[in-house]
Amino acid sequence: ELVDLAGQDDVPTLAQARLAELAQREPAWPDLRRCVDGLRGHPALVMRRQRMLSTGQFTVLGLYVVPPDSPAIKKTTLSEAESALVERLAAGDPAAIGSISPGELSGLIRSLLPASLIKQADSLESLLIVPDGPLWSLPWQASDVLRQTTVTMAPSLSVHARLSPIGEPIRSVVALIGDEAP
Repeated sequence: ELVDLAGQDDVPTLAQARLAELAQREPAWPDLRRCVDGLRGHPALVMRRQRMLSTGQFTVLGLYVVPPDSPAIKKTTLSEAESALVERLAAGDPAAIGSISPGELSGLIRSLLPASLIKQADSLESLLIVPDGPLWSLPWQASDVLRQTTVTMAPSLSVHARLSPIGEPIRSVVALIGDEAP
């Protein structure tokens, strides 16, 4: 439902209260417990990239959720090199992506992960990642820390919660690739 607040004489507090009341009834605003239950016991990493107004640098806020109740939060301020690496991956240019070393990639992804996830990585069978913006383009499973983990990506926890459990993992993929592709 679209809520139009233009031309309203309400003070901001009343408008916010009206929006909060609408959000409680609107099914598009899911219950957090339902989202966590939708993880079916698997851990998830929710990532959000934002720009700091004071310096213009990008930060990445990561929330690591291990059901039923163990969250860990990590805020990473990206260096210029890390920001440039994220932008190179997001641009999708095969030549630029091919020039990224495995060490650079692993270093970037390791810097974004909470310490508790890194400690558990060797025994972590699966991980759901909900990335934001250009973080979708990171090849998470190519990093050294998540190489042994089955990584699933979803646009939101609520979308993942609505999906039926997947049976066996997909072991092979058939692709037709043109000869001119690098």
